Amino acid sequence: ANRIDDLLDGRLHYAFDENLGYLTECPTNLGTGLRASVMVHLPALTRAGSLPSLTQAMAKIGFTIRCLYGEGSKGMGSFYQISNQVTLGLSEEAILRSLSGVIGQIISQARTMRSEFKNMGPVFEDGIFRSFGILSNARMLTSNEFMALISDVRFGITMGIIKAVPLEVINTLLCEVQPATLQTKENHPMNEQERDVLRAQIVREALTNANVGESRNA
Repeated sequence: ANRIDDLLDGRLHYAFDENLGYLTECPTNLGTGLRASVMVHLPALTRAGSLPSLTQAMAKIGFTIRCLYGEGSKGMGSFYQISNQVTLGLSEEAILRSLSGVIGQIISQARTMRSEFKNMGPVFEDGIFRSFGILSNARMLTSNEFMALISDVRFGITMGIIKAVPLEVINTLLCEVQPATLQTKENHPMNEQERDVLRAQIVREALTNANVGESRNA
């Protein structure tokens, strides 16, 4: 990444100040100008209502938690972007090290929270399997509905409740059935209903041969 940055810097004329670093239209991006983001799936923390306090804690140390598509976007499933807010006075390496440490702490907290849901037994598992059932049989799926349901199923897989569906299948679907991806794949204009039908078809086909494993408590 540094080599690419150096190559671009040699060909482009960046606005740069020795004291303030790279000058952008937004003062919060002074310095390195680097915004490093990590996409995370935090269903346990979301269900437990821990996101507001976590967001406040992150802000105090120079990080922000945004929804799936970044600033101003609405929540979809339990997917979030975590990124640095401070770019001035820190090197790129320092920003990345700090972000990596923060992500590690959040993951540890999320894993600890999962144990509370494991103890819920059939009540928790029922919701997971209902979401899987809808995804496996629906003939139309909106983007918001898909994201909410796939979030549940992904949670179930990471908890060991759904055992026969590879996590890679879910991660691939998360990319394949987004509106722009569907539009590009079909290579012709599609209205919202057509996308919803195609999305449901792709999801059904991806899950049709997957046998849902029985829960560990069955």
